[in-house]
Amino acid sequence: MRSWSPGARGFERFHGFLGAETSQWYPDLVHDNHPVEQPTMPEDGYHFSTDITDKALEFIGDVKAIAPDRPVFLYYAPGRAHAPRQVPREWIERYRGRFDAGDEALREQTMARRKETGLLPQNTELPPLNPIGTPRAALARGERHSRHSTTPGPGTLSPTTRSGSSPGWQRCTPGSSPTATT
Repeated sequence: MRSWSPGARGFERFHGFLGAETSQWYPDLVHDNHPVEQPTMPEDGYHFSTDITDKALEFIGDVKAIAPDRPVFLYYAPGRAHAPRQVPREWIERYRGRFDAGDEALREQTMARRKETGLLPQNTELPPLNPIGTPRAALARGERHSRHSTTPGPGTLSPTTRSGSSPGWQRCTPGSSPTATT
């Protein structure tokens, strides 16, 4: 067993992806200690967040079927909380417009609410913005939304093939044609 695998780190079972910034529609899935194909395609409703939730419930059910009194530790880490931000369409629709002002404005609003409710002292100050990255206001409109795509396309990684366990990928950027990545 490889030293970096979840099994080598003490986990009995694993379902997910090992690489960062993995497509939520076409992830390179690993089940226990081997690569597997995703159960369905995005056009059939596949999204990694549903897949990992189903597997988590299955893993708990497996333990409880064999040893009902055994406690279960489940490290549940859905991929949708970081780049690429590819959440299912219904979640984007639910929060449409709520974050349009950008991260900078949102953190100021959140700080003000926390002070208002007494959660934070009135003299609390926001830390400086991270100097790495581009403030939302400085991004072109197409770039602002490409990080929050609901379907594979502009701003996402899209597979060029699905044969074998390692598909080819294309980087799709707004206003340009796909370019191969390595």
